[in-house]
Amino acid sequence: MPLVVFTGLPSLGKADAVDRLTKFFEEVVCVSVDVVRESDFVLDKMRKGMRVYLDSKAERELRGKVKAEVLRLISRDRLIILDGLNYVKAERELRGKVKAEVLRLISRDRLIILDGLNYVKGFRYELFCASKAARTNQCTIYLHNSEDDYDVPGYDEDVLRMLRQRYEVPDAKNRWDSPLFHISQEEGADNELILEDVRKCLYDQAPPTPNKSTECSPLSDTDLLQKMDELTRNIVSDATALMKVNGGSGVEMTVADVEEKIRLPAAATVPVLSRLRRQFLTFMKSQPHPDSEAKIKSLFVQYLNSNFPSD
Repeated sequence: MPLVVFTGLPSLGKADAVDRLTKFFEEVVCVSVDVVRESDFVLDKMRKGMRVYLDSKAERELRGKVKAEVLRLISRDRLIILDGLNYVKAERELRGKVKAEVLRLISRDRLIILDGLNYVKGFRYELFCASKAARTNQCTIYLHNSEDDYDVPGYDEDVLRMLRQRYEVPDAKNRWDSPLFHISQEEGADNELILEDVRKCLYDQAPPTPNKSTECSPLSDTDLLQKMDELTRNIVSDATALMKVNGGSGVEMTVADVEEKIRLPAAATVPVLSRLRRQFLTFMKSQPHPDSEAKIKSLFVQYLNSNFPSD
């Protein structure tokens, strides 16, 4: 079912908006809802000050200071115990866990609501690709505040400042952020019009069509390419032998299990047949693989008749 991605800085009412949206879809639209909350995946040791969101620059500076202190103290006469946390690694792991949970739940039967900062546009794009691959709709709900500077209980000032600097505001022009709905903290998140608009974009619109970048490659037998090579080689050999018997004049050739006949023009020389066979095999590597030998031979016959040079 569709995916709703909430995004916005901390303490703007995302949790309340998620609860209202969940209640609306469960009671009014009558669909099952799964809520994935980013906060559920934050390690306890990282909760203090939400320092999981420290950026890489701050961590590099921290590591530099720690390294300098260790080099100052290190000697053969003292034991040094280094206690520290890799905050950037923790943030990447957090996003990985959230994404894995979304991928586990995403389907055509349930609505998924993702509650979190989701401030990295690259992460929102990955979620968009997952929705597209699952052939389901997605929308983004952006919560914001008219004031640039406000206090958030439980967050370090440095963390808040860095998050504001790094936050990549969603843009409706980006396909991975569209459709985009804005909710300001002043207006609140209980606007019935927004709820109905979200429902329409998720359930009244056709889902996006997967492309090669999001669709899984078709599975096939490991010897399928070898089988195609063998079948096409046999057809070319039979055609060459038939051309020799008929003195190179244009003839028609019947292939077992194939209704369409090969129309061999006088220009169908051995080099031409070999070249068309190589082109056919190269073309088939990028296409959904046939499920039977008869289908392979039929496709090859059609390919030859369509690509023979004119007399």
